[in-house]
Amino acid sequence: MKKIVGLFLLLMVWVSSYAATWGPVQGSVTSTSIEFSWRTDNGAESLTFEGKKFSGSPTGNYRTVNLRDLTPDSDYSYSFNFGEDVVREYKFHTAPLDNDASFTFVAYGDTRTNYAKHTEIAAAILTRNPRFVINSGDLVENGEDADMWKRFFLTARSLMANTVYLPVVGNHEHNTSYFAGIFPWTKGVGEVGDDAYSFIYGGVRMVFLNSTRNVEKQAIWLQNYLKESGEGVNWTIVTCHYPPYSSGPHGSDKNAQKYWVPIFEKYKVDVVFAGHDHFYERSEKNGVQYIITGGGGAPLYDTEVTKNPYRIFSEKTYHYVVVDVKPETMSLKMMKLNGESGDEVQLEKNDVKLEK
Repeated sequence: MKKIVGLFLLLMVWVSSYAATWGPVQGSVTSTSIEFSWRTDNGAESLTFEGKKFSGSPTGNYRTVNLRDLTPDSDYSYSFNFGEDVVREYKFHTAPLDNDASFTFVAYGDTRTNYAKHTEIAAAILTRNPRFVINSGDLVENGEDADMWKRFFLTARSLMANTVYLPVVGNHEHNTSYFAGIFPWTKGVGEVGDDAYSFIYGGVRMVFLNSTRNVEKQAIWLQNYLKESGEGVNWTIVTCHYPPYSSGPHGSDKNAQKYWVPIFEKYKVDVVFAGHDHFYERSEKNGVQYIITGGGGAPLYDTEVTKNPYRIFSEKTYHYVVVDVKPETMSLKMMKLNGESGDEVQLEKNDVKLEK
């Protein structure tokens, strides 16, 4: 009997140790470096890479580790110790050195409340072996609730530990310190503060905007960034939470239309990912694809509730979007949990020189 009780107590310690840790999460990656982050209650966790143990640089309850001097476009493995000798093995991949690489990434969002669906989606995304994953916001139901964040990281841990994770703030995050703490690479610089950040991977330039505040201020930064960073870029992707165009109950975001859409069109942004309305929808206006990917676990919404003259396809379904990137083409495919594709579009490389 004592042996059974002892095993039960050991199991409870294992579960609490594993469950309490947020992460590890892969963040900003270059051809020769990568950043990791996690949140700890007791500082017992550590990351081991090529025989060297890293306890992480502390910022309050958060830890970060930066691995450098890596080989471009290469697979690596690492292990993470959650404490009490609970160790898991994970992998990462460095970014390509050139802009002519071919690779896959995935976009999804509004993961919120249905943890079973989010678990299925996260597992399905991993089978695609994406180089990075975009989350279009509303990761949790209430960004001020630490227990909800804990559940989110339990649900999506394997995904975030095995591929770079790039989220934007949604309205349910409430711009809390939890988001900025666990995702330090989302902190902007200069005049945009914590509201916008950018990331270049191979020939893809990505911009992440905060729909919930300082929209006009971000527009100034966005225009300057797109104007100055176009050299060597084949594709430009923007992610924000509120959709500029939507047929859902929330409808189209007027601030995005006023301040951001003219910049998207002027600098020939290829795709804008958004969430907020919980379904899939693709719209097109003046050469820009607007994709709502809000089917990651939040309660699904009906489509065609409000008017969207630019709507091409929409479906009320849990899903994720697979993006296959090549130097001259980019294909986007919405995937449902039954393995079927609900919508697909292929873009050709735009050779028109960016306006200056």
